[in-house]
Amino acid sequence: MTQTFKEMFHGFFPEVVAHGAGRNRFYSSYLRTYLERDIRQITSVHDLRVFQNFLELLAARAGNILNIHELSKEAAISYTSARRWISILDQRGLSIFFVHM
Repeated sequence: MTQTFKEMFHGFFPEVVAHGAGRNRFYSSYLRTYLERDIRQITSVHDLRVFQNFLELLAARAGNILNIHELSKEAAISYTSARRWISILDQRGLSIFFVHM
């Protein structure tokens, strides 16, 4: 693995880079805080585990054409919920580009 790839994989949050915080623990806490504070406040997500599963399934599709119907089936949520949640992520600046099908 090249040094650049290692750095990209490790991430660039100051807490991780400058203070040596454990990467897995930091990002897990960051995601939990994001889900509990931001997402719950701006939407009617009732089960954060379902939303977290949706995020993981979405992340696994990075770099690919997004098929929302397929994603919603795999996440066991409605197509409408998947579109709404993607819209929320877009609004929060957590996505760069999605191709909606």
